[in-house]
Amino acid sequence: KNDGQRDSVLRALRYDGDFVSILPTGSGKTFIPFSCAALDPGSLTVYIPPLNSVLAMALDARDRDKDELLHLQEYKSGEPIKSDTRLLVVSADGTSYTAFFRALAVFLEQNKRAHVRYIVDEGHIPVTDVGYRRRLRLVGELLAICPGQLIVMSATIPPAMVSRLLKTYGMDPERTAIIRTTTHRPTIAYDVVDTIPTVEAAV
Repeated sequence: KNDGQRDSVLRALRYDGDFVSILPTGSGKTFIPFSCAALDPGSLTVYIPPLNSVLAMALDARDRDKDELLHLQEYKSGEPIKSDTRLLVVSADGTSYTAFFRALAVFLEQNKRAHVRYIVDEGHIPVTDVGYRRRLRLVGELLAICPGQLIVMSATIPPAMVSRLLKTYGMDPERTAIIRTTTHRPTIAYDVVDTIPTVEAAV
């Protein structure tokens, strides 16, 4: 669909290190985890959408997956991960991380996978929302228990936010690739505004 999407899919399929994919809204970011599941059957892709609307989109794809290319499972606390699962959708809102860590560890012990990927959608949200930051900082703990490739996707990461984003996810700036394409909406622009340090100075 576009160069950024293609580069992201190829880097993910090559298992070519952690990366951040910054693609415009409507450019097909959610195609990246779907491609991994369909084209790399020996892998497990853990897709973490922080918003219910994104989760609904993923589950709609499962319902339309008549040929079972994705082998998509929505993780629910207390349920085991199925042995043929390729794409595991985990809600950042409603997941008990302790139960999920345990279920994932059991799955990987019983079902060897050549590659494990963790793909966080709308990845800018933990940088701007303290509540989500507390939830998704557990991604670091997840990687420590079950190592894998980390991919963060968003349409809303201006250059000035990149260093904060990498720090939020514990990603090494020297080893993390940034894939960025320009927006196809010419009316959108970023501007840097100096903040006023105190109320007194503002008045």
